[in-house]
Amino acid sequence: MTHGLSSNILCLKRWAQHNPEMPMPEDWATFSKTIPEDAIRMRVKDPELVSLLNINAPAQLKADALTDDFPDVAPTE
Repeated sequence: MTHGLSSNILCLKRWAQHNPEMPMPEDWATFSKTIPEDAIRMRVKDPELVSLLNINAPAQLKADALTDDFPDVAPTE
């Protein structure tokens, strides 16, 4: 299942901070099975972005991402 955020600028910026050379995955489950070490690193460094990509984000976080109220820097940084 895809997250529908592939054109969300703020999510793309957050992704690029961690993986500047890799496209943001459309399907987190496939990505985490294919590249598990990157998936684990992302879960630690940016759990908010991972929850959005994994389609299990709380409603407020998804609303923030969709209304451009999502910080372009991970909270752990």
